Amino acid sequence: MNRTLSALVAFIALALVALFLLKDGDTPKESPLQALATGKMAKFTAKAEPEPLSNLPFTAPDGQQATLENFEGKVILLNVWATWCAPCRHEMPDLEALNREMKSDDFEVIILSMDRGGKDASQKFLDEIGVTTLAPYLDPAGKFSRAIGVLGLPVTLLIDRKGRELGRLVGPAEWNSAEAKALIRQVLNP
Repeated sequence: MNRTLSALVAFIALALVALFLLKDGDTPKESPLQALATGKMAKFTAKAEPEPLSNLPFTAPDGQQATLENFEGKVILLNVWATWCAPCRHEMPDLEALNREMKSDDFEVIILSMDRGGKDASQKFLDEIGVTTLAPYLDPAGKFSRAIGVLGLPVTLLIDRKGRELGRLVGPAEWNSAEAKALIRQVLNP
């Protein structure tokens, strides 16, 4: 009887190990970016796989229509904000500092205002807080923002060279932090 019980326990243990190994192939894989979502970026939520985004138009600083296709080939940090959003006011200088340091042919911070007051209201806000190197893109009707799932402000999306979302952070963040730069560098230099 003892021998039979030992064999049964061994069989069950092997079956559980086999089941675990077979099931592992079905386990969703975590994005390498999620491992970098620590410290000041702890609220960043990475997508398991890059996710296509809307190609609805928004307005560029020069008044022309733009879409994410205009940035193809470049990694984008897209910040959706509004002048009436207090946390937006707090994080905007960090976004500008990040853009000053890291902007290149490969990377850029894009700020997309949802203000109905248009470019003048957005630019006045930026002037008041001393942001001089970021020009506001506009989505006053919120069509693009709703299409990409923005429900509150601020929301910042990390977008790959093909215009796909890699992850997002809902709420304000310290975008000029070492943790934020590590996330971006991971995308720039995989």
